[in-house]
Amino acid sequence: MTWSIAADCRPLRSPPAATVPHLRSGVGAVATQSIANRYLGPAVLDSMARGLSPGEAITGAVAADAGRGLRQIQAVDRHGRTAVWTGENCVMWCGSCAEGPVSVAGNVLTTTEDFPDLSLRVDDHTEPLLELRRVLGIWRRGRAPVLSELPRKSDPAGQIDLDAIEAPWIAAGTDLRLRRP
Repeated sequence: MTWSIAADCRPLRSPPAATVPHLRSGVGAVATQSIANRYLGPAVLDSMARGLSPGEAITGAVAADAGRGLRQIQAVDRHGRTAVWTGENCVMWCGSCAEGPVSVAGNVLTTTEDFPDLSLRVDDHTEPLLELRRVLGIWRRGRAPVLSELPRKSDPAGQIDLDAIEAPWIAAGTDLRLRRP
């Protein structure tokens, strides 16, 4: 699953060798995903730096991309204008929208599982991005490492080996143990 949000937020810095996020101070932000073409991000930023709107910049960039049907790209400029593109050949369960200074895009948004592996809520927090970073860190440390052991459609019982379940507890030095007959 991939989803990304592009929003008007200052200051902007691009991470080195980015595939999804592309940021340029005074210009805007671009996110490229699905079967990403990392050249689209700088191309859209260059066009927005020349004064094109995000929609015009994305239209121009994908027009020159023979793989545009596989791409998702979104942009927000320094004026808070947004635009999104989801190609017609992206995987099922994909989509995008833009409204005001925010755009959202996602793909592979469903699986064969009945329950999400991750559900984080920060909508009532006064600093939602900071809170999202904090709770995601907690999830990554505590929950993500054991996802493969949980019941899944492909393995409805999940991990049931008592010794294997206890091993990380023992390694952590806890006295927690499962009952045995």
